[in-house]
Amino acid sequence: MRPQKASSAIKNTVWEPYTVTPGENECAQEKTYKHKHLWSLQSESLYGRRLHAEFAAERDWDQFHQPRNLLLALVGEVGELAELFQWKPDEEPGPQAWPPKERAALQEELSDVLIYLVALAARCRVDLPQAVLSKMDTNRRRYPAHLSRGSSRKYTDLPHGATSEDQTVGTADLACESTGQAST
Repeated sequence: MRPQKASSAIKNTVWEPYTVTPGENECAQEKTYKHKHLWSLQSESLYGRRLHAEFAAERDWDQFHQPRNLLLALVGEVGELAELFQWKPDEEPGPQAWPPKERAALQEELSDVLIYLVALAARCRVDLPQAVLSKMDTNRRRYPAHLSRGSSRKYTDLPHGATSEDQTVGTADLACESTGQAST
């Protein structure tokens, strides 16, 4: 089975980051933002997972894609991404103003990170879009806006005190298909 090429609509789309301003709907499941295109974790990760799976299958690389190998490849790609930022000033406007060659490298490294992250999640049978929604719910409970706005303190150091892990994080079976071991 040959992989399909990305449609021209997807290829030519400029994906914009989204931000939520206080007062707007902050629910992660509702898309009430004022951008032309909102990157969808679910659709993009499913699409990317399929493309990567087909790419690997065509080359008989599945044999090398055990969770450990995928994780190490992911860490390597994060390192390559970090190199792009190393020794750059933190002033605005930041990466969006980098020269085209550096922007292209940024795009490639971010793509590599996402590809390996999605592949690792798939191999470990983690529903990544659902995991993100669940984690954001946990973070909302840990970091209430009225207590954490403008603060970088950990949730255990906020005025309301620590919220135990048992109360905020549900258990999930994250068994990796190759090892049968649970991961956390």
